[in-house]
Amino acid sequence: NTLRVRYVNDMRRILDSEGISRVKIYVPYMKYPLLPVRGKKVIFPYGTIEGYYTHIELRKAIQLGCVVMKVYKTFWYAETCRPFDSFVQDLYAKRKEQKRKKDPNQVVTKLCLNSLYGKFATRITDVDEWGPFNQTKEELDNLEHFERVGNFIRIRNKRVAPPKFLFTIWGAYITAYARLLLYDYLVKYEAVYCDTDSVITKHEIPTSTELGKMKLEMKIKEGIFVRPKFYALYNDECEEVKIKGVSTGRVIYDDREERMSYYKFREELSRGEDTLDVEYKKMLKFKEALRRKKRPNEWVKQRKKLWLEDDKRDWSRPFDMLEEVSRPLRVHNNIVCTNEINKKDPSLILSTTGRMPQEHRRT
Repeated sequence: NTLRVRYVNDMRRILDSEGISRVKIYVPYMKYPLLPVRGKKVIFPYGTIEGYYTHIELRKAIQLGCVVMKVYKTFWYAETCRPFDSFVQDLYAKRKEQKRKKDPNQVVTKLCLNSLYGKFATRITDVDEWGPFNQTKEELDNLEHFERVGNFIRIRNKRVAPPKFLFTIWGAYITAYARLLLYDYLVKYEAVYCDTDSVITKHEIPTSTELGKMKLEMKIKEGIFVRPKFYALYNDECEEVKIKGVSTGRVIYDDREERMSYYKFREELSRGEDTLDVEYKKMLKFKEALRRKKRPNEWVKQRKKLWLEDDKRDWSRPFDMLEEVSRPLRVHNNIVCTNEINKKDPSLILSTTGRMPQEHRRT
């Protein structure tokens, strides 16, 4: 179907057609704001924001009380389709059967499913290509941008036009549908923590292994949540420690490499400091190895200072394992209002008492 473009301050296409619009929208205060704002990090604030949003997200935002103040530009389609229903259903059924038989080929099937989403939303900015440095002077003279790094060369290619297979709207709508589904779980079950495809809550959630449903991953006896992708979970049978940026959660104690346990994690955070210092081993990827003048795939020791404070929400006090009080950031025209006054709202307190949390992940 042909893409249409409008530069009119008009809500009709948002309300009755599918597409993407750049808008200015007022988001009233709510515990879980729906629409993201991308800066150095992605945040979900309240206040006045601007950005490109899918029409299904804008319609949901309007239902929640948000007000579209201005429509700058609209990309819309008169017709819709679902071209990959049978493809996804067939591959997902195949993967379930492979997992049942413990067939390692299920990883390939999973990659085929995931790549369907990612390929249509391929980034179209400048692309770096790496290779051995063996070019002649004439070949180098014909390159617009290049950099020699040791025995390798980095060549930056400027794309004149996007690739023919690119169809960003599909990737945008897949993301939007998933985000809307996750949002309903956040609100209905008062989530303690969420990630891209998972939610942790103290309430029971209907679970299923069917495509698009929530699957029960783990029942949690205790949990410590510091910030996104930085947490530890525990029950009587297993534990999980996630520290973003620290390879596989393995750290070095007295020259011994160990996987950080839940209790070690809790002990480190109970010191009352605002950072967590860890030393761990990591394998250097190709680009980082060249930058650090080391061999690719070489294992090296790395020391990292991890800040315990989260800057994606407004916290009323420093990090505390037993009680956390937060509210969404307030913004005006996408700029965070730094003079926001923290007010203690009892409804935002996440206590360690109450029902046992459970982690659910979307299939």
